[in-house]
Amino acid sequence: MAKEEEGALAKLMKFAKTKEFVIFKCVVTIVLSIVSIVLASEAFNALDAVVGDITGILDNWGTPPVTEFTLTNATACPSGWEQYPDVKWRGLEAGACACPSGATSGGQTWTSSYTSCNSNQTSAGCQQDPALSSINMKYWRNRLICLRRESEAAYNRDDDYIRPRVSEPDSCPSGYVFCGGPGTTYANGFAHCARTDLGCPLTSYDILKPSDAAYSGFPSNYGGFFDGYGSTDNSEYDMLGRVGTDSYVESSVTRFDEALPVVDVAIGFAPPCITGPNQENYDSATSWSSSNNDVTNDPPSSCNEADPRYVEIDSLSEAEFMREHFLRESACAGISANNWANYDVYSSAGSSFDCRSASLGGGCLVSLSSGRSCTSTDSICTTRVRQSRCGQYHHVYDSGTDASERLKLTYRRQLLWQDDCPSYRDVADKEEPLADLRDAQGALFTINTITNVIVFLAAFLVIYNQLHGDVPCVPYEGEKEKKFIEKAQERFVLVFKLIKFIPLIIAIVAVGKIADFFANKVKGCGDRYTQDAMDYLGRELPGIEQTNMAILAVDIVQLTLPFFLTIFKMLCGKKKKEGEGDEEKPAEAAPAAPAPTAPVLQPAAQAAAPAHFGPGNFGPSAKIAPASGPPAAAPPVAATAAPTQLAVVIPPGIQPGQAMTVAAPDGRMINVVVPPGSAPGGQIIVQVPPA
Repeated sequence: MAKEEEGALAKLMKFAKTKEFVIFKCVVTIVLSIVSIVLASEAFNALDAVVGDITGILDNWGTPPVTEFTLTNATACPSGWEQYPDVKWRGLEAGACACPSGATSGGQTWTSSYTSCNSNQTSAGCQQDPALSSINMKYWRNRLICLRRESEAAYNRDDDYIRPRVSEPDSCPSGYVFCGGPGTTYANGFAHCARTDLGCPLTSYDILKPSDAAYSGFPSNYGGFFDGYGSTDNSEYDMLGRVGTDSYVESSVTRFDEALPVVDVAIGFAPPCITGPNQENYDSATSWSSSNNDVTNDPPSSCNEADPRYVEIDSLSEAEFMREHFLRESACAGISANNWANYDVYSSAGSSFDCRSASLGGGCLVSLSSGRSCTSTDSICTTRVRQSRCGQYHHVYDSGTDASERLKLTYRRQLLWQDDCPSYRDVADKEEPLADLRDAQGALFTINTITNVIVFLAAFLVIYNQLHGDVPCVPYEGEKEKKFIEKAQERFVLVFKLIKFIPLIIAIVAVGKIADFFANKVKGCGDRYTQDAMDYLGRELPGIEQTNMAILAVDIVQLTLPFFLTIFKMLCGKKKKEGEGDEEKPAEAAPAAPAPTAPVLQPAAQAAAPAHFGPGNFGPSAKIAPASGPPAAAPPVAATAAPTQLAVVIPPGIQPGQAMTVAAPDGRMINVVVPPGSAPGGQIIVQVPPA
């Protein structure tokens, strides 16, 4: 039975050395490497996103609420007030190339093009339609929106101060006033205490039009809202002002029974995103068509998931928003919305406009050299030399805007956190370990990627070696080259695994500090989206901890396995050596001495037994390499001969001048070069030097 097991093991070991098995093993390694990189990337990205969510929650709690809201016609907010966020338009790219009549350079005539001027066109006197600079768009309905924040944040992390909370009416400490609408259930986290000298912060504001139902309830004498005037009165309609001729702005501290203070404000093409980039700025500059005069604005792409906690109070079309800001540019001074199109040569109203003779419009964008003019049929050139700077803004407004795009004025209240849950401070204490965990997982992802790329490349090289025999630019060839590749891979991977221990241990320690908190301590504490972030961590952190522990265990096994194998070989080798004297020696066969059929390397001093080359000696992946420079060693050949000379049969495919290796009876390897005149199947005599 033992012999059968040994035979099966021998067959298995033999199969493990076949070309097919080696290639299969490498393919599996490559697939696992790709899977490992993808999974590590997904784990890091998911953790990175939710860490950002926790930071956003803490930022909301740490921002003082809005206590006053006003609009002004000034160019800057009054001292002590904060400007509403702006929208960045990234300008207009440089446009077409206008060439005058007879433009020549390098013996060649150059004409206008919708693309930018090349060096030859510039040398010929052509002029580039210049770019327009970016603009920070900060006005809303032609007024600047200003905020004042004179209340205390829910949690000031710098001072480690938590604003007093209430569990029942009139329970605020001395020096604080109770804030909360009538009918509030005071234990649900909506009511709070504010300093008496600062008053209650705003819980809402809105822009209403005569068509809105609430509009009719506003007293006609409400005013004093613009140009720096505000109010901290706690009545239901504590601030109200007119916008334009028919719209009003109102704000309140008590309109909603269950409403926390206004904290975050935003302007954008959509409310800020829960996931993905925010929507407040254009992605890139407005661009020209490469075949006509059209331009295209580049507002942000749709949000992956907008934050529904932002309340929309007003909206404007992209065209309206641009018009308000473009007409404020100095180039458009004295020009109104009604006659703006007259200064744009691309519009029907301004098709005959010429900036060279106009008093308004900010001057010409393109000026040809003195004495040069456009060919009358060159529409690219004739429009560029007549277009004004203000007209160019109108062209962006008229051609580049999308009627479906609207900008929204929004705000978000303080995020709900129940009174009977861990404090704001408890949540804030987990931010740093979370950041450490995120950074450590990022380092793990980077090192894991590098390690797997090395494994991937090494496996690919081994496959190439098995199929083609020699990998370009890699030392050696055949089996020796394969072992060189595998050895180099092992060394590189070992180095990176040792480096990986540092972030791995940091990650294990960090996740151990916070996993239980998010899994068990914060259930049902926040609104839906705040709770989603907490619950996600509660679900994922234990899994991350288990994964990291598994990685640590596997890495330890991989690092220590070579040492255990070395010790095992030493012990087994020692045991075998001790038992060698008890084994029966087989009877030695009389050496045969056939006459050689091919030239010999040394004169035959005595008979020698043949050493045969064949599948039993080589194995399916063996190869004899031609001698090139120093003879390359072929796979060892077992020789059954007397210790002085060996008769060796030349295997098929081995030609004169090629190298091969012969194994002597005492285990030594003898390098042999097949002499001229020899042929496969013939014999050569190999001289075995004394040991």
